[in-house]
Amino acid sequence: MSTVVLFAILGLGSGAAYAILACGVVLVHRGSGTLSFAQGAVCMFAAFFFARLVEQGVPKPVALVVTLLAAGAFGAVWHAAVMRPLRSAPILAKVIVTLGLLTALEGAASLWFGDQIRNAPKVLPTGDVGVFGIQFGQDRLWLLGITIVIAIALAAWYSATLIGVSTRAAAENPRGAALLGFSPDLIAATNWAIGCALAGLAGILIAPIVGLSIGGLTLLILPALAAALLGGFRSFGLTALAGILIGSAQSEIGRYWKQTGVTDALPFAVVIAAVVLTGRLIPERGTISTVRLPLAPRDGIRPRSAVALVVVAVAGLALLNGTYQSGLTTSLVTISVALSVVIVTGFVGQTSLMPMTFAGIGGLLTSKFAEDLNVPFPFPLVLAAVCMVPIGMVLGLPALRVRGLNLAVVTIGAAVAVNAVLFLNRSWTGGQTGSLAPSPSIFGFSLDPSLHRFRFGLFCVLLTALLVWGTGNLRRGPSGLRMLAVRSNERAATASGISVSSAKLQAFAVSAAVAGVSGSLLSYQIGAVSFDRFDVFGSIGLIVLVYIGGVSVVSGAIFAGLAAEGGVFYLLVQDAIGSVARYYGLASGLLLLLTIVANPDGAVIAARRQWAWWSARGSRPHAVPASVPTPAHRPAETQPVRRPEETTAPSSTPL
Repeated sequence: MSTVVLFAILGLGSGAAYAILACGVVLVHRGSGTLSFAQGAVCMFAAFFFARLVEQGVPKPVALVVTLLAAGAFGAVWHAAVMRPLRSAPILAKVIVTLGLLTALEGAASLWFGDQIRNAPKVLPTGDVGVFGIQFGQDRLWLLGITIVIAIALAAWYSATLIGVSTRAAAENPRGAALLGFSPDLIAATNWAIGCALAGLAGILIAPIVGLSIGGLTLLILPALAAALLGGFRSFGLTALAGILIGSAQSEIGRYWKQTGVTDALPFAVVIAAVVLTGRLIPERGTISTVRLPLAPRDGIRPRSAVALVVVAVAGLALLNGTYQSGLTTSLVTISVALSVVIVTGFVGQTSLMPMTFAGIGGLLTSKFAEDLNVPFPFPLVLAAVCMVPIGMVLGLPALRVRGLNLAVVTIGAAVAVNAVLFLNRSWTGGQTGSLAPSPSIFGFSLDPSLHRFRFGLFCVLLTALLVWGTGNLRRGPSGLRMLAVRSNERAATASGISVSSAKLQAFAVSAAVAGVSGSLLSYQIGAVSFDRFDVFGSIGLIVLVYIGGVSVVSGAIFAGLAAEGGVFYLLVQDAIGSVARYYGLASGLLLLLTIVANPDGAVIAARRQWAWWSARGSRPHAVPASVPTPAHRPAETQPVRRPEETTAPSSTPL
């Protein structure tokens, strides 16, 4: 019994961090209506920033105050510079922009602080205390006390102060709060500032226990989201209690169950129980203005342009050196998995944050078929795609129950759980070494990507072209139109006789199959399935690139493939300015922020609209200046042509 109590107390450290971070998530959502997936990244960056200040000789109390003030100021500036201009942007854009912030902060931390895990300076007393014969660190009690104080203070502030009451009013009816004289922007900025300061405090307090790790601290957002869900995104007391209980439960499970990744998967189980079984728990929040979905126009890739792209790709494989041949192949494979994002998110509007998870499962299945069962190439690709259909439908079942922000939480939890339980399980996948894939060949004709880059690249060109063609046909066909109807309005689609459940499951099934094919290609290209690229950060990085290009068009997937790490654009930039790997995460995150603020529909759609405007402008008839005199005796047939504005409607202006 004493051991059970000891492990429960030891879990108070991580549980307190979950609770504090979750309270900040609730504040941000209630104040601005945004579910910030970047709070874990803010927590991570603040912990590193505090450690750097202490290393430079700044006293710990001063460093603590400076870090918290900096985190709060960052939250206020973030709202003013990014979130405020996105008030009328699609909800998906607001979710993706926080993923862009996550990517940028991770890139900045890696660039400035390094990727090594190191010890963090201790803030709380660390001496041992004994209670009923159980010895444990007193920092756990300090963490528990700090969490309780914060929860009580937030509850009192939220119910008794003017800013707290106005936050509640704005959460229910922003337009009504504005009419009463409350500034929604001031309310949102205040809550963003406090939420980011709480995230910074959580990082500083938990880092001495878990260590300074970019990925580990960033992923604290998942248990924090689980705690916020259990608290209903309303009660700070219940949120803090849920966070503490999740931390203690992880500690207890880690003692009794030695299976790899089980403790990391526990928050996902909590999310499933809270969201799927009980329905939508993230409350809807009103908005001042009407928001819309990202545009989903017909793709502009005509057959002639498609053939030209295939010819360019084949010519590149034939003429470029080995490095660029591999880069072009990487771009082609990334286009394939990016198409899965376009299908499930762009066509049917489901916010799925696990495309690389599907690709990883497809690569694992390919390895099992090809290496363990000796199935000859290319049949493992076909079998993997077929097997991914039911897997995609199973993992897409939560979409039948929840959508929007709730589905985003479920899918990011599923991505973390699959990576922890399956991909990092050495007995099933080989762990960090990955699962082997044999050299591909067809009837003795070798397609080995190391020995015959052109041959393997040509196979990737043909397969990617087939997937692009199929995705375009899906968008234009009856199934795609049904998906777009569900994406626009599920109730109206149901009233029109469309099965919303079938459309969603079909999208997840097709998306998983396409991602599975890309995972198979990756496994053959590398010779082994390296699962470190299939974690949740890989999915976030891919979604960031797809959204920059345009999440609802095939052209956006092509852009994502070309701009992917190790792709063609990546190699060109690397040759032009030197090493780009260190700056890639920061640059892609900042580029996403600029793209969403300027063009929430994506850069490709914006470029096409601008090109259409310039084309229309160039096709207008030239007018004769009005200052040219017209002789009264000039014959009627020689009279100057009237100006266009005198005979036609005004021309369109750029959007």
